Amino acid sequence: MTATIDAVLGPLESTEPFLRGATAAMAERIAVTDAADRLAGTQLYVVNYEPAPPKLRAGRFYTDNCAALRDEQAILVNESYLLETEAAIRSFGLAGALLAIPYLRSDEDLFGLVARVCAKPAAYLERLRALDGLPGRNGDGETTDALAMLLLFLIGHELGHLTQDQDQRAFGAFVNPKAPPETKVGNAVVKLARHARELLRLGFNLPGFEQALDDTSEMAANEKRWRKTLEDIDANHRRWFEDESAADDYACALVQQVLDRTAIDDPVRSDNLLVALVDALFAASMYHWQRDLGTFLRKLGVERLSNAQELALTMVQRREHYIHAAELFGPVHRFTLLRGVLAINGWLHARGVQRKPIDRPVRRLEPVRDRSPMDPGAASQCLQREYLLRIHMDTAVKIANVGSATGWMLDKDKARGTPQLFMMQFESIRQSVGRLRKMM
Repeated sequence: MTATIDAVLGPLESTEPFLRGATAAMAERIAVTDAADRLAGTQLYVVNYEPAPPKLRAGRFYTDNCAALRDEQAILVNESYLLETEAAIRSFGLAGALLAIPYLRSDEDLFGLVARVCAKPAAYLERLRALDGLPGRNGDGETTDALAMLLLFLIGHELGHLTQDQDQRAFGAFVNPKAPPETKVGNAVVKLARHARELLRLGFNLPGFEQALDDTSEMAANEKRWRKTLEDIDANHRRWFEDESAADDYACALVQQVLDRTAIDDPVRSDNLLVALVDALFAASMYHWQRDLGTFLRKLGVERLSNAQELALTMVQRREHYIHAAELFGPVHRFTLLRGVLAINGWLHARGVQRKPIDRPVRRLEPVRDRSPMDPGAASQCLQREYLLRIHMDTAVKIANVGSATGWMLDKDKARGTPQLFMMQFESIRQSVGRLRKMM
């Protein structure tokens, strides 16, 4: 099998110098961990799929982002995904301080960044890389650290799947612009209810929508009936969802092991790597969520969204838009922003910056002992990014909760013979940043 995958992907392996350097740095760090032997027995391919024939793109050896193949004991990473993510990391990193990042001033600025990167990714990234040579800049060392640590998390996720003997699993769960919108009410309602319940368990609730998740209520009874109707599908999805969460746990623990073992010889270096990773995962989470949101809206016919009010007006037009929005949460993954929050929170808890972890994935990341406190400026920088990701989950929390109740709403509309106006307000990135400022 390995010879087959080598024959197919070998000629397509990335030759991009910066990515090769970041991948080598990632492999060097993983070499000091308990997962070193696991990676050594795994084929890792960073693939340039641009020249790949359509048959390959439609087959087993293709991924939009990252994937694990059990039979081949291989991990695939799409070069284009890494380059686009690097562009996001570099763009967010130009300003330094979080509140100085221009893309966080408004929804239009954030959507504008996504549009510019997606329009000409190579050219945009080339301009960003050229800035490394300007006076006063530190070369590309910081970005190499950031991308290498992010790669460690991504590869760790796929290693988690292989360790659990799972096949054809992928890290990403991004909106596919070519796929038709979700139209099956039951599938969407059950999936969104699963996300809404997890969000509630983690402390992200939607006041006023408690009945949507209360099995004794009329509202939740609709979702419960769908869950019973789709019992087999729901059971599979729950299991796959747990598999994905466990793979994230594995990745978090792997990253923590790298940080801990680095700290033995160089505590400052360990903290710098943590800061670089938090910066990178924050940028990647924010960018890819916004990218998904824009892709979803274009599928609804909204070519350009400039603010959260337009999102509210779009969603109020038809109840079915909340059914379509189920694809923002991927098939069986936690959604982008939540995964970023949980991972960052776990590492900050282990470093002693956060006293209490949000969830079980970080309970096994024991707080680091016998180390001086993290530099206050660096700790604040990391905390601000975690808090802003938490705050900005407002839109996802609302979509999950309202979407889980949409089956009930559609039944009520049918009984009345006419839809009842319901409008949910969504929070802009400007408002999210405003809320962060009040916390500081």
